[in-house]
Amino acid sequence: MVYEVNNSNIDVYTDYINRSGNIFQRVEWLKSNKINDYFTFYIKNDRGICIAGTYIFINVDNKKCIYFPRGPVIESICTLKDIEECINYLKDIGVKNNCNKIYLDFKYNILSLKNGKEIENNILKFTNKTSFSKFWHLNWGIDLNNITIEEYLKSLKEKTRYNINYAIKNGVKILTDNSSDSISKFYKLLKITADRDKFRIKDFECYENLFKYFKESIQLFWAYKDNTLLSAAIYIIIGDVAYYLYGASSNEYRNYKPTYLMHYKMIEYSINNNCKMYNLGGVGTIKNNVQNFHSGLYNFKKKFGGFLQDSSYAYEVEI
Repeated sequence: MVYEVNNSNIDVYTDYINRSGNIFQRVEWLKSNKINDYFTFYIKNDRGICIAGTYIFINVDNKKCIYFPRGPVIESICTLKDIEECINYLKDIGVKNNCNKIYLDFKYNILSLKNGKEIENNILKFTNKTSFSKFWHLNWGIDLNNITIEEYLKSLKEKTRYNINYAIKNGVKILTDNSSDSISKFYKLLKITADRDKFRIKDFECYENLFKYFKESIQLFWAYKDNTLLSAAIYIIIGDVAYYLYGASSNEYRNYKPTYLMHYKMIEYSINNNCKMYNLGGVGTIKNNVQNFHSGLYNFKKKFGGFLQDSSYAYEVEI
């Protein structure tokens, strides 16, 4: 049965999404990005909630479509009947809103389930594969389940361990500070990083909103040498997944490897808070079935061990 989410059952939805560790299907993620027109529902069968998601309307090729940012979230208890109910519900929404397609961007969630292949086969009875996504196709993750920080450190290559210790020996210190002044300071540092590395950033309000909506689970990490700020990162825990969301660095003392120590400390924090995975974010896209890695991001992130999270395709439904 389909339940549309409102003020009376938003906690049920949020608790479910938290258990999946999916920040992008939290309504607070959309609100932090100043998206106010979002719609949320979940489907229950006799075993519990089996599908839940938040969608928005977007334009693709000048046509209105339904899109789930990295969602919806689906459970192993989901049946073919549940999937059919979900698709029919969304088709009705699409017809009422003059939509052309539905985009379900949750491949990684599905294939991580023990019966993921079976569920995907059921999904493909109602959908087709597409390369469309508003996110990176290829992401980097580190499995932290049942590991100590000492075991993790030993698993790293010698050069990565050397860089972490090099930062420590040169007096780099890692701190946390979520004050409003610190958010402004992070944004100034992010602008320096963006100018240097030639990428676009969001409005200040989007970063400020993260601390407004996720104040119970967000941290700002800082790397200092003496009184000089070297780098910073926005980090958040959703369920048992830790996310490195945004990073910034100064043009000073980069040779002291502050980002190596910062990620090590964030991974240590993740392990101490019982996280099962550390999500380092995007490293590449796929075009014409060819992996295209951002060499700088990919080469840096893989130094911390881990694996490639493949979200190389989504599922589309014609309306």
